[in-house]
Amino acid sequence: MAARHALMGLVGLVLAWAGTVQAEDRAAAARAAVEREIGTPECSSHAQCRSLAMGSRPCGGAEFYLPYSTLRSNPARLEELAAVHRSERNAAHAASGRMGTCRVLPDPGVQCAPSTRLCTLGAVAD
Repeated sequence: MAARHALMGLVGLVLAWAGTVQAEDRAAAARAAVEREIGTPECSSHAQCRSLAMGSRPCGGAEFYLPYSTLRSNPARLEELAAVHRSERNAAHAASGRMGTCRVLPDPGVQCAPSTRLCTLGAVAD
C-alpha cells in the first residue's frame, strides 16, 4: 500500500512537471510572437514609444517590460499577444506551485534614443 502511494505521488509530480514544461513552451512561443510583432522599434520622437507589460509574477504584476514603437507595431495586437503570454505564464506558475516575493515591478517608461532612433526602456529625458 505504501509503495502504491509513493508511485501515485511520483506520477503526480511527473504530470505537474509536464504541465509546467508545456505552459513554459507555450509562453516562449507567445513571447516570440510578441518580439516578431515588435521587430525593430524605430522612432523619431518619444511619443512613438511605448512599453508593453509582459508575463506575470506569481503574486501579480508584470515580470518585465518591452519597448515598442507605434510606427512599426499595432498596440492592440501587441496587447492581445501579451495577454496570451501572461496567461501561459500564469499556467506555468500554477502548474509548478511557484511562489514569488510579491514585489511590484514598476513600468520603467520608454524613450526614443536620439543616437539610435530606437525606443528603449528608461525615463524620457526632456
